[in-house]
Amino acid sequence: MANNDNDNNSFTLVDLLGPKLIRNTTGGGNSVISVAKLARTKKTIVLYFSAHWCPPCRGFTPTLSESYAKYEEGNSNDDDDDDDGFELVFVSSDRDSDAFRKYHSKMSFPALPYESRDIKTKLSEKFDVRGIPRLIAVDVSTGEEDTSVTAAAGGDLRSFIVQNGAAAFPLTPSHIQKMKAEDEKKQGDALENLAASPILVSVPPSLTTGHISNENTSEEKATVIKFGELLERYEYIGLVFGNGDKADPSYGKIQGAANVLNDNNKFIPVYVGWTEYRGQSDHSALWERFHSIREEELTDETTRSTLSNVAGGNGDDLMMMTIKSKGSGLCGLDGMCEPNGTPVVVSVDEGLRALSQFGPAAFPWDEAAVTNVQQIKERRVIT
Repeated sequence: MANNDNDNNSFTLVDLLGPKLIRNTTGGGNSVISVAKLARTKKTIVLYFSAHWCPPCRGFTPTLSESYAKYEEGNSNDDDDDDDGFELVFVSSDRDSDAFRKYHSKMSFPALPYESRDIKTKLSEKFDVRGIPRLIAVDVSTGEEDTSVTAAAGGDLRSFIVQNGAAAFPLTPSHIQKMKAEDEKKQGDALENLAASPILVSVPPSLTTGHISNENTSEEKATVIKFGELLERYEYIGLVFGNGDKADPSYGKIQGAANVLNDNNKFIPVYVGWTEYRGQSDHSALWERFHSIREEELTDETTRSTLSNVAGGNGDDLMMMTIKSKGSGLCGLDGMCEPNGTPVVVSVDEGLRALSQFGPAAFPWDEAAVTNVQQIKERRVIT
């Protein structure tokens, strides 16, 4: 049992949340949860600020509720002696009690009672909630935000839950760090196996000249090579986990960067049709513009599992993961070490923000390269 010995803990949490929370019951009613008891058995409370009138909230809440419910099923023993020290609490910004009841009825986790409007206002002010949906982790022992939880999740609890589902819970630093360590191990194993994997890469006729083109030559057949051959041929590979939005100008920026960097086989992007963009995806149009791992390859469970492990929980939408084909086996002064002779991830560019802003000058778009380009731009402005 997570047991906080400081007698003031119950008062701290009661002062913060009031005396009770409510939880939905199978009969359509509510049961009451003692906040003082939570203070004795929980270490972390995650407050979910949300409302039914908010479209992003309505989009995220089903994912959050389903993930929490699956997590609870896996921890179905309600004995406090077997407690994990974590709870999720809905804090409503709904405009009336009926809207609150209908919205909360679809949630698998407890809520601050709607009539506790004064407490809700104080919570919003205390944690500077200016927009919703918002998740705030609170240290039960202090009643203050536990920033270590958000930091461990990469700065965004909402995205962390969307990417990991029930596995994201409990939202505690120790669990998140353990989970990330497991993901890193899976990623390392998957990268090591890429060279010998049977994953096939299609090369459209437009790329046989060595430079990427927008010309559609779909009447000609694509050639196929093994992914391992690309690792042998190119120093860096950009795995583009794409969403099929052929109108997105980001894909043109990838092409431009590839054409600049393609001399001496420095860099090649490989398109992976990973997600769907608003139900209007056209991955085939992008297959004609890039080396690609096509749909027939991704239906293979082993291939998809390997790429999922390489992505390491990323790839929720458009992103490029730049891989160095052969690690140096050396350690940098920052303490980060590369494996020797096997692929290593050097950068993850979510939404292609770094590429879009800094172009090929910031290759391979890791923190050091991006910082260097920023400093050069700043010096030019000063002079």
